[in-house]
Amino acid sequence: MNESNSAGWANDHRKKLRSADEAAELVTSGAMVYVNGGPGFPCDVVEAVTRRATDLDGVRIGLPMRRASRQLDPDFMDSQYAGHIFHVSDFSFDPVIRQAISEGRASYRPNIPTETARFYPEDIDVLVLAASPMDRHGYFSLGAFGGWGIDFVPRARHIVLEVNEHQPRIHGNCWLHVSQVDTVVEADYPLTAQSHSSSGHEIQVSDVERAIAGHIIDLIDDHSTLQFGGGILPQVVGEMLIDSGRRHLGVHSEALSDWWSTGSWITARRPGTAVRPSLPSPWAPRGSTTTSPRTRAWRSTPSPT
Repeated sequence: MNESNSAGWANDHRKKLRSADEAAELVTSGAMVYVNGGPGFPCDVVEAVTRRATDLDGVRIGLPMRRASRQLDPDFMDSQYAGHIFHVSDFSFDPVIRQAISEGRASYRPNIPTETARFYPEDIDVLVLAASPMDRHGYFSLGAFGGWGIDFVPRARHIVLEVNEHQPRIHGNCWLHVSQVDTVVEADYPLTAQSHSSSGHEIQVSDVERAIAGHIIDLIDDHSTLQFGGGILPQVVGEMLIDSGRRHLGVHSEALSDWWSTGSWITARRPGTAVRPSLPSPWAPRGSTTTSPRTRAWRSTPSPT
């Protein structure tokens, strides 16, 4: 490693350092802002944008999941910012989102998570991502939710990283070089375990949700392969599976919770099988496909004219 290169990246980092309030000034009226979600939610910068919300009109903030690592203060979802901040949800459709939609303060955009950036309907004025500290080669890891945000980088006019030493360094396609970044904001707050409830409180399971989960359990046979999402209903289904008597189940999932660690109903003899209604894997041999026969049949159906 050339020491002069390392010193150059560090100097570039220092030149791009700004406070959260200074970074928030990149957001102007009518701007499309996209931020990462969950444990990768950039709390300091979003709070700074919200503090100046009443000076702005028609700012849209899009993100996959609102579950920040701390209670936001001020909270951009508060109804007092109607007309100033409009929320676009790419992932969550929980009671808070539904209430905001009914009041005209938010919208929900159905999408396939792995292709959400590819089909995003417009370019991003300001992209704000959480990241772990820069390494000596000048690279930042995008931390606990990095796989979602990386695909938005080519669509963004301004890229802001909220660098937090509590963010983990994650391997894979979720790294940015300091030369690709416009602004760096230093933050220092711990990441917290994510609640199953969008409000952050203990979940309350209704009789209706338990009845729905019971119907889902009836659809699951021994030797099934399961995929779980996040939320109350998947959690209830998982807990009910433990006492259901089902055996030799496989799991292929991006979301699991504490219930799965009992493990007695999962067997290594039944590996999970990925079925993804998406493009063939770039790592698959040329001419092959990773999609299921049902997905291929769906693709071959002629489009309506």
